[in-house]
Parts: sequence; C-alpha cells; structure tokens
Amino acid sequence: MDLQQALDDLGARLGPPQPVVPASLHGRVLDRARTSRRRLWLRGPSGRIVLVAGVAAVMVAATFVLQTSRIGERGPAASAEATELLRHAAAVAGQEPGLAARPDQFVFVESKSWSPTTSGPVAGLVRSWLSVDGTRDNLIWKEQADPDGRHEMTIPGCRNGKAAQWGPGGTLDPTRTRPCTPDPGYRDQLPTSPGAMLAYLRRAAGGDDPGQVFSQIITLLSSGYVPPKSRAALFMAASELPGVSVAQDRVDAAGRHGVAVTRTQDSLRQELLFDPGSYRFLGTQLNSDDDRISMLMLRPTALLRTAIVDQAGRLPD
Repeated sequence: MDLQQALDDLGARLGPPQPVVPASLHGRVLDRARTSRRRLWLRGPSGRIVLVAGVAAVMVAATFVLQTSRIGERGPAASAEATELLRHAAAVAGQEPGLAARPDQFVFVESKSWSPTTSGPVAGLVRSWLSVDGTRDNLIWKEQADPDGRHEMTIPGCRNGKAAQWGPGGTLDPTRTRPCTPDPGYRDQLPTSPGAMLAYLRRAAGGDDPGQVFSQIITLLSSGYVPPKSRAALFMAASELPGVSVAQDRVDAAGRHGVAVTRTQDSLRQELLFDPGSYRFLGTQLNSDDDRISMLMLRPTALLRTAIVDQAGRLPD
C-alpha cells in the first residue's frame, strides 16, 4: 500500500473530522497576526543541547496501525478521545503541502511566546531563522527585548565540526570555537512510520519511560521543520503512550482557543495544541496547577507560520 492509499484508507475509516469541543468554540480562534515564537535550550533527541524553536503547521501522513497499546504497562493506556484526536490530526496534516528546501537556506518560524522583560514576562512576537543543514548561523529576533535590551541573538552554526563561541556582549567570537555536531533546522532524516518513530523516540529518551518519550515528541515538534510523513508518525507515536489524554479549551500565547493532547508528569502537563475544528497543529506548551510556577517558566509557544527563505533576517514573501 502506497502513502496516498494509506491516507485514503485512514480517512475512509475515520470519516469526516468531528469537533472535539463545543461548536461555540470554533469561531474563537484569533486571526493569525504576525505573531511569534520563542526558543529555549533543551536536550535534543541526539543527546546534544539544542535551541528549541516552535515550528508552524507541518504536514504528515503514513500507514498507521489504528490501535492503542501500553508501553511497559506503565499506567493507563492513552484515552480513546486522545487516540481519536491524534488520528484525525495526522490525517488532516497529511493533506497539507510540504516545504522544499536547499541545504543553504533557512527555516523561518514566526510565533508568539512569553519573554522576560524588566516589568515581568510579556507575550510577544518571536521570529527565528534556522539553518536548514545546521551549518550556518541561526538568528532569533524577539519583539520584547531581553533585560539587557537586546532584540536579536545569533546562534552559531556548526561548520567542519566547530562552532564559534560567544564573546563579551553576546557577540560571536570566530577565533574561539568548540566541538559540535550540526543540528539541522529541517529534520528530513526522521523515521516516517509510527513504529520506527516510536523506537527512535525511545532511543532518544534513553528508555521507554512514557513521560520522557512524550518530551521528545514536544522537542521535535518545537525545534525545526518536521516533514509530512515524520509529523504523522509523531502524532501516531503519541497515541501509543500510556497516560495521554485530552484537555478542552486551552488558550495559547496568541490567545487562540484549542484542544490539547496532554500528559502529566511531576506536576507539569506537557501539551500538544490543536485547532478544535480543523485539527491543525497550533503549538506546544506546559501547564501546571502549582502557583509557584510562573508563565515565564512554562513558556507556551503559539506557532503562527513557517516558510523557507534564502537568508537569515529575511521575511517570507
């Protein structure tokens, strides 16, 4: 069975998407203003430190095993509601066009997230330019300046196994380097089937702990462009994890209402947010009932648009 046949078969079995939240919420998604996205340092799937950056709607489809399973019998299986939502999200995403890119180009991502300011955390636009092959310097621009007054930051690429280090004032010093491995912004080497993706995520997580595996999914969906088949595989891998459930009427950093696939571990709820009517992927976020944890620490990321551009700093046409 080829990819299109698999997608058609999945769509026929699921039927047309049905809203998973009341119809009254469907019109409450805000216009896609030119809003932004923020990045944070996390341990990437390869084990190295990567700069997480939200990616906008990326698309996927594959041949799926439409069933839920336990991993190591740890906790309850994914809820039927979460499994159904993720199936629809994968089927819808698979119908969207992918982005083609050359190694010398950049993945442009625009999003909205919380940033630290002198008056406290404020939601603002974030634009990121990520090197497609990881060898060129990345650029991050934030609407809200850092406490030191900076709006931009350059993240060094990895060329010939070396990356420049930062000097005084946050500028790169090409005379001082560190060993590195390229971290591509365009992730076209990921598995394309749910089973292979789940095995990949377990290796990246260092085991089959479902909380760590779900964290790897969050990281991949937030750290560059994931092509269609791999995005589908990530959604379906999420449906295989025990403890995954659905949270209704979540609001992201852009004020958009969505429905979340969520998993709680150590008092933190990691969430994949989807449009409640179209099942389009909106972004990732953390939530907590602990009042001691601030919005700035949680850093919700509302993904707004993704494109391929020729130069860092250039906006899409």
